[in-house]
Amino acid sequence: MPQSASDVLRNKREATGGNLVEDTIMGTNTSTITVKAMRPAMDAILLIADNDVRRRGELRRFFSGNGFLVAAAADGLGCLAELVALEADVLVIALEIPWGGGDGVIARLNDGLPVRRKPLIVVIGDVPTDMLSARTGVAPCNCFSTPLRHEDLLDRIGMELAIGPLRGAEDRQWASEESLGRTLMEEGIR
Repeated sequence: MPQSASDVLRNKREATGGNLVEDTIMGTNTSTITVKAMRPAMDAILLIADNDVRRRGELRRFFSGNGFLVAAAADGLGCLAELVALEADVLVIALEIPWGGGDGVIARLNDGLPVRRKPLIVVIGDVPTDMLSARTGVAPCNCFSTPLRHEDLLDRIGMELAIGPLRGAEDRQWASEESLGRTLMEEGIR
């Protein structure tokens, strides 16, 4: 039976104990996963859903070069399929993707899509960040207008993943910087 790219990735990661070398894995659907210099300490899985082939490729290379396992989808249907099959830690989604749009995928995810883990959601798009936030319900600090700097995305995602264990997986992805500060103060961390 043919395997999806996420199944191939999971099997390779288990077989190598998380120490994958550079590899591009083709699945039976239209998605691919690129893995580069996988380090045992950094096994965060990032799913990029973007119909812009150039930007999707740039983001894939950038994040895999920074130690992430990277999966990609070109449309909303592919993104939903990967979310169900893959335990993604982060979803970077373009608002403009076809077959549901970024806002449609996020709505489906929030309405009970059967995922193993709800990922941190980061939205990118060709409109101002406040409009991205209003359309998707994602905190403005996790919305980025294009053109974007890859380093800004990496910084934001790194911060969110670093605070995840302190805050709990359920609410970390929608926390604004303000509510994060309040929570840390309440827990006596500051």
